[in-house]
Amino acid sequence: MKLRTVIESPFGRNVDGSKCTPEQYARNVRYLNRALLDSIRRGDEAPYASHRFYPGLLDDTNQTDRELGMACGLVWSEAAQRVAVYQDHGITEGMQKALVQHRERGIEIVYRSIGAELELP
Repeated sequence: MKLRTVIESPFGRNVDGSKCTPEQYARNVRYLNRALLDSIRRGDEAPYASHRFYPGLLDDTNQTDRELGMACGLVWSEAAQRVAVYQDHGITEGMQKALVQHRERGIEIVYRSIGAELELP
């Protein structure tokens, strides 16, 4: 049986709360794709990442859209059996807010590292 697994990883913001540069954003998308593949390849997870689904529909640089996307993701997470936090690039404020909700719901939370991308000057 596969566990419904929510993927938490950095996306449009940095750990310090600043907006990502285009290069950081691209890195975070690549990292998210790697996280999703890591989850799938474990064999017992069916991953879902709202930050992979909603971009293109909602503008993450617009605070209202960002909050809508996060709220939708949290609704979907109510069905989750596990949360996988991919932490190689840190845990952002948005991730921390989501983790509070996941803990309140009693969802299993696991922390993972798959290797950070090196920052280029």
